[in-house]
Amino acid sequence: MAAIVGTVLAGCKEEKEPELKPQLSVTPEMLNFEAAAEAKSLSVTANTTWTLTGAPAWLSVSPTAGNGNATVSVSATANSTAAERSAELTFTVQGGKTAKVSIHQKAPSTPSDPYATFKADATPRWENGSSVEKNAESAYTFITDTGGQLFESAKYKTGRITDGGNGFEIVEFSGTPAAGKPAGATLHSEQGTTPLHSLEILKIDKGTLWIIFKETETATERRIVQ
Repeated sequence: MAAIVGTVLAGCKEEKEPELKPQLSVTPEMLNFEAAAEAKSLSVTANTTWTLTGAPAWLSVSPTAGNGNATVSVSATANSTAAERSAELTFTVQGGKTAKVSIHQKAPSTPSDPYATFKADATPRWENGSSVEKNAESAYTFITDTGGQLFESAKYKTGRITDGGNGFEIVEFSGTPAAGKPAGATLHSEQGTTPLHSLEILKIDKGTLWIIFKETETATERRIVQ
């Protein structure tokens, strides 16, 4: 009788629940970002707690931990470097199971140089709108003066003068010529001296200057190669 009772009691013991096997998956497995700031999302499927690591400074991820299924926001800042950049995010659940996501962001496109054709041509000239006056036509002679007292000034000068000397235009600015926007740019002509709205030296090569300038804000941009 005692044996029978023992057997019945043993059969009444609660059965142990099977251990939960950690499950984890993340989709998509790769995110591609444009060079501009952009936000995307990841879908996490899990049956336990998880953590997220591996985000560099240019990536913002949220949340970085959770329990069960979730949506993770991934935001990339604008890429101001000259190269593509990448990262790898790692999701980890209890027991060590991981899922990885590759992140790639494009490099910013290099803007085209609107003055590329201009800077590739070393023919001495002054341009005004569609008109191009060339030294080879003998219409003008060209001068540069870094130390003389023309116009009672020793500033740098570059310009043109008619064969008979009846008309001239000479651009003058402070300092030694260097790529950039020199100070104190003025235009001397037979009408007088006028401060220029803008002047920029785009290129210097073997003593030749490539210059753009505007007499006023709304004036046509003019170009010099001299």
